Amino acid sequence: MSWKNDFFNPKKEYGIYPLIHTNMGEFEKHIDRHSQCGFGGVVANVKYSPDYPNNNEDWLNFKKGFDAYRDRGFRIWLYDEKGYPSGTASGAVLDKSPEFEAIGLTCFEARANLRGEAYYRADIPRSKLFKAFLLPLDNPTETEAIDITDSYDGNGSLKFNIPQGLYRLVVFMQHTLFDGTHATHSHSEPRRYINILNEKATKAFTEVTHDRYYSLIDGDFGKQVDAIFTDEPSMIGWYIPNSQYPVISWSEDFPALFEKRYGYPIERALLSVFHENTPHRIKRRCDFWDFTADMVANSYFKVLKDWCHNHGTKSTGHMLAEETLQAHIFCYGSFYRSAKQFDWPGIDKLSCNPETLMKTGGIPIARLAASFADVYDLGNAQSEASGIAEGWSKTEVLPEWIKASVNWHQAQGINIITSYFRWEKFKTDYIAKLNEYTARLGTLLRVGKRHSQTAILYPENTMWASFTPNEKGYNIDQGEDMNRVQNCFTKVSWQLLNRQIDFDYIDENEVQNATISDNTLNVLTRKYNLLILPYAFVLSEKTVKQLTAFIKAGGKVIAVDRMPETERETGASTPAFLELLSLKDKGLHFTYLSTFNDIKHLIPNTIKVIGQDTANADDGITAPKILSHIRKDDDKTIIFICNMDNAVFKGKVFLPIANKVLLCNPNNGEITPAKTENINGESFIEITLDPYDGLFLVTE
Repeated sequence: MSWKNDFFNPKKEYGIYPLIHTNMGEFEKHIDRHSQCGFGGVVANVKYSPDYPNNNEDWLNFKKGFDAYRDRGFRIWLYDEKGYPSGTASGAVLDKSPEFEAIGLTCFEARANLRGEAYYRADIPRSKLFKAFLLPLDNPTETEAIDITDSYDGNGSLKFNIPQGLYRLVVFMQHTLFDGTHATHSHSEPRRYINILNEKATKAFTEVTHDRYYSLIDGDFGKQVDAIFTDEPSMIGWYIPNSQYPVISWSEDFPALFEKRYGYPIERALLSVFHENTPHRIKRRCDFWDFTADMVANSYFKVLKDWCHNHGTKSTGHMLAEETLQAHIFCYGSFYRSAKQFDWPGIDKLSCNPETLMKTGGIPIARLAASFADVYDLGNAQSEASGIAEGWSKTEVLPEWIKASVNWHQAQGINIITSYFRWEKFKTDYIAKLNEYTARLGTLLRVGKRHSQTAILYPENTMWASFTPNEKGYNIDQGEDMNRVQNCFTKVSWQLLNRQIDFDYIDENEVQNATISDNTLNVLTRKYNLLILPYAFVLSEKTVKQLTAFIKAGGKVIAVDRMPETERETGASTPAFLELLSLKDKGLHFTYLSTFNDIKHLIPNTIKVIGQDTANADDGITAPKILSHIRKDDDKTIIFICNMDNAVFKGKVFLPIANKVLLCNPNNGEITPAKTENINGESFIEITLDPYDGLFLVTE
């Protein structure tokens, strides 16, 4: 069947998947309307009874509903929990194994500095003491802290002699994480939470939930269940509105595992994590969060993926607070490293208001999740899309907003929409047309591969080196470096989106493992001509050497807002950095930018969209409310553009030279030839897009 026929008659499975937490076992009430609405599938779970997950009748009713939906041709995903965050099975895991509860490490400090020589007694919080130190304030970056843990009397007090000099008392205390955490603020039910740094806790969760589904479903499990959805797991401490003391998540096996890996005690890293003026601060901060990132990824996300693979299905879901780099550190160590463990990475987007969707203050999380699918050739990325935020503000969700949300996601590469939209408020015909529209987008946006020639570095080492935990609301670090890397990363991303430039996010690991040929950085199946460093001033030496080789081979690197200057391994500017910096502005291969003015000669793009009104173009952006998605197949280029504005868009789309351009309308499946014109050797077509509408241009 040709792509044209597939576009006109798209597969139902590319439509929207409603989340139906309570009614799978009451399928008679819903399945007919779901079928009439043309939904592609459902995300479902056993009923949330008071005795969940132990009500046998509920499981049998779920099985009836599951079979009925399968018989009607629906794709089915399983939702792994009663509410969120995933991991507790509504408390069943910790009821059986309370030792798996999440724990944290608090950093308690005496308010007054201590001067010696003198005797001192300090009463400390009645939690489990891990370590106590005197942090020297004279030459703090050169002198190691003094361990005074042995001065603890076992009854809540430290009693010790202060050596000569000026010191700060720093005490690390271990305790249960509960008060004020994300788990206590859940809209489903407040609950105690498992420690996702402990793989045994995750395996206990799968035994209660995943294994029960597997035992219930007949036949080949992987052919019956497409994926299992996990919802907002995290290290749990970040959400605390206000904490008495700074806190990070912890596991009791951290000290032994960390010292085995890095060769020095973890408490030395902890002192640097909480304090700026310590020896080897950058290396030790990076070591700690690098270690934590691996622990989270392997102890939770990999355990779920391994279970899914062992049972023939896929792991999917979404994480917490995708929009900010600070939350990435505190919730996961590295969002990038945990998200790589998903077979089908995802996000949630709680608003469908187009103005909110296009706000540039946060990371464009749809592109972030879809980058994993593109870079690692995973095929699918998904979003839990909704109008929940509009419900909170008592704002009516307009039908055209849902269409705008579909466009916003698909343009950035999210090709499966799971949803909490209140479908009962909309007419069946509208929903059926929306699903057909969505399925047409999903059809063409699965052809070939996304054509990203630009990569943005996910600046982990800079993030880790810059972040200092604190007791302020949500652990937000207001330090200059943390704010600047967050803002730069976000701005760079939106500057490209608003210019209709396809890009991927990659981390240092992918840069280091890339091959280089001519002017290209080859990352797996991706080929990049440009790498952008957003305030990435801390990098590994191996990364720097790769950047130097890439630039010498004709590749382009842009450092935005700050040059790379500090080696992650030493905290110094090494000869490798000096060689890289010596290449600046030689042939425009390595360039520094403080803003994005006039960069068209630096960034490779496939199309250029210019609106009729460009007099007030900001930073050279000529169509800020147009999003695009470009894919290359063997014999064609597929270009999706959508209008995220509430006004009609009229303008020109400049294209690569092509023999033929087809206009493909996802509203009705019509395909018509476009009228191609030419200006100064550039081909373009005139287009008109209604508010929140989308259009495909296919060049052959």
